[in-house]
Amino acid sequence: MTLLQVVLQALGPSRAFGALTLVLVAVLGALVSNYLAWPLANVLGPLAFIAVFQILGGRTLPIQKLRRRFVAVLALFMGAGFTPELAQTLWHWWPSVVAMLVLVPLSSFGGFLLLYLGFRTDLATSWYAAIPGGLMEMSIYGEQEGGDAPAIALLHLLRVISMIVAIPLAFSFFVDTSGRGASAAVLGEPRLWSDWLWYLFLILIAPAIGLRLRIPAGGFLAPMILACLVYALGWAQAAPPFWLLVLTQIVLGAGLGQRFDASVLSRFAANFQRSMALSLFAVVLAAIFAGVVGVASHQPWAVLFLAFVPGGLAEMTLLAVSLHVEPVFVSSHHIVRIVVAILVGTALFSLIKRVAGPKPSAGR
Repeated sequence: MTLLQVVLQALGPSRAFGALTLVLVAVLGALVSNYLAWPLANVLGPLAFIAVFQILGGRTLPIQKLRRRFVAVLALFMGAGFTPELAQTLWHWWPSVVAMLVLVPLSSFGGFLLLYLGFRTDLATSWYAAIPGGLMEMSIYGEQEGGDAPAIALLHLLRVISMIVAIPLAFSFFVDTSGRGASAAVLGEPRLWSDWLWYLFLILIAPAIGLRLRIPAGGFLAPMILACLVYALGWAQAAPPFWLLVLTQIVLGAGLGQRFDASVLSRFAANFQRSMALSLFAVVLAAIFAGVVGVASHQPWAVLFLAFVPGGLAEMTLLAVSLHVEPVFVSSHHIVRIVVAILVGTALFSLIKRVAGPKPSAGR
């Protein structure tokens, strides 16, 4: 029995067909988007093609668990750029970390007022959709407080997608990112057998350690920290092969695209305007903070902007890797953002309820 026959038998006919469809649609999306020279083509192509395919009634094999595994691969690529020279600059980051502690509550309250007063959205949905934190966490917390969980999830998803669509396009026109980042320094070195063992450990075992220890975003944070340590100490000499980064981009893009189906489409129009208003507010605020902190810390504006703009942790790190804009710096700040967002979201909603009083008369 061939390996292909074993895989097909394990999956079953329907799942095997879904897996084949997923691969074909995602790869076609990547090929077309590269041909059209889209920004971040290996992410946006699969995302768009899978989303359209599912909205039209197609079905693909769910890969959210696989997507989480490839988040660890992304952490590995990010850690590959963590050199001893870079470690010596870490203490210079404190102004931007302090700024993040101010930016997250300010962005949350501003977005909340925009939704609650401007779009007449209910209280819980407005608050948990406005917090620049994780999609799943905010959806769960919002539903527990009586909010509209699907609307919260869709608003967060549209925020992330709008960021990974708009930012690379804007950077390609207005920002010169050539030569930035440290990860390229190790990409071309020969790989030893010990490097491959480290790759397996960081991808397969490190995420389980982070989840076991209940570290926030442990599936990403644990392999990131360990990868940084491994490369800073010189235990690994080269980054993983480039084809693995391409595969990671395709999987992450396809996983995001699978969040769309016909039911999401029926809610899309009602939430698109709200999401775009939130995204624009967040981008403007991030740009202002990046400018102010850049003057104080002498960090490039582009690096600070990617660190402050509230896209997803994995997605913004992937953007930083793809745009060669200090992925260690960017991902570290997004981890701080998520932790602060969760603390803000869970601690302040009772105060919001007391101050806001009765909810608006209009529905969600």
